[in-house]
Amino acid sequence: MAAPDPLLAAGNATVRRTLAEMRQTVAEFPPEALNWKPAGEDTNSVAVLATHSLHSTHSWLSTALGEPLPDRDRDSEFRVNADDPAALIDLFDRMSSECTALFDREPTMDWARSAARTRGPMPATRSKCRRPGHSCTRSSTCASISGRCS
Repeated sequence: MAAPDPLLAAGNATVRRTLAEMRQTVAEFPPEALNWKPAGEDTNSVAVLATHSLHSTHSWLSTALGEPLPDRDRDSEFRVNADDPAALIDLFDRMSSECTALFDREPTMDWARSAARTRGPMPATRSKCRRPGHSCTRSSTCASISGRCS
């Protein structure tokens, strides 16, 4: 049996720790504030940010680990309302399990093979640019960081 890949082990530990910290934060957040938009209606609530973070993490981990992309309705992640805080915690538990299970599938990784599979545009991770006056598509992570459309 091959030794576990140290990068996978570190990623697994980081994802598990981060998801646990996020879950604890949401669980301790006042339930009546989960839908609060601190900077106004054009911003996202804690419930929306938590939901989107979970789905986005699952998609990016699937991409990085060469697994099929999960079914996802990205737009619906931004319409979430946490009327039932227990349902949000249930989502955390289910999505955390799905994310961490991705690490259990292969103890080693052929990173060159993985990189070859993920070159080029990845339609499932692209979205319409939300910047005013722009009609292009862009990689949501890269454009939000760089401020440019690709």
